[in-house]
Amino acid sequence: MIQSDRIDKTRPHKLAMPQGADPAQSPVLIYQYLDDGELVEVPSTPSNQTPGVLAQEIRIRQASFLQMAQAALNNKGAPEWQRQFEHDNALRQAQDMAERAKVYDDLEQAMCSGYHTSGLPEPDRVHYARTMDALAEYMATKPERDFMRDEISDPASCRAWEIVEQEAEASLQYAYFFDTSDIHDREQCRRISAVEIFQLMYPN
Repeated sequence: MIQSDRIDKTRPHKLAMPQGADPAQSPVLIYQYLDDGELVEVPSTPSNQTPGVLAQEIRIRQASFLQMAQAALNNKGAPEWQRQFEHDNALRQAQDMAERAKVYDDLEQAMCSGYHTSGLPEPDRVHYARTMDALAEYMATKPERDFMRDEISDPASCRAWEIVEQEAEASLQYAYFFDTSDIHDREQCRRISAVEIFQLMYPN
């Protein structure tokens, strides 16, 4: 068995923890590379964890924010505006956690039916085919999203636009992640905005 700081996600691999070991609790993770059978031990960091475990952890945080939202409404000692503000803020964070968890759920599903056993398609930092297709879709739907933004008239319509905009950006980030999975993990790509991805694809 070898030790490494990070799993090589460009090689097909599977989790190979000892029987009874919980990857969510263990300080280290053991994977087996399927191209040569080699075992590798890596630290249990977010970049090394399985998407399923990350989704579980995020849903725990989502539940916490939902509890905070309910507690804010029940806080009779606070004025009405403060209760509503804290409730809406916690609810927005819970929604963000739900969207993040879905990304990892989708990735876990991809890993179960994936392009090779690791679940990640081969990166493509030459043509960026997935990113370019997703970017074309993002730009094609931009006028509709911009119209929604211009028609915002209340918190509900504002939130509806935010969700549509976030979903469009997440699809683009997901495609960029697949094209660059040899140098980026999913969380890193999530922090790269649609504008930044556009600039990376069209530097001139």
